[in-house]
Amino acid sequence: MGQIYLPIFPIVYNRAIRGYSHHITKIIMSTVASCVKLLFENPPKEAVETADVLLKLANNVLNHPENPKYRKIKVGNAIVSTKLLPVSGAMECLFEMGFEEVCSTLII
Repeated sequence: MGQIYLPIFPIVYNRAIRGYSHHITKIIMSTVASCVKLLFENPPKEAVETADVLLKLANNVLNHPENPKYRKIKVGNAIVSTKLLPVSGAMECLFEMGFEEVCSTLII
């Protein structure tokens, strides 16, 4: 399964860690690796579907950093409640991306 999740690293985190020192980059990647590893301990189909949602959320923020629409995720949202909340590691990945829980909303 390692072959499935390794391509996620350059897509989601490459832009997020540019400019950091090599040491800090290694720490970030290590933390990211652990949450992605947890995600891919789920059944493969579920893990890939969840990774697709996480990538879309991350890419929206990276492509539109000033747009508040992409910086908030309602926990009660149908996609979140069906594709992220029940999957082990999904919320950890969101937190590693920088989202924080405020009431029933995730904000970055």
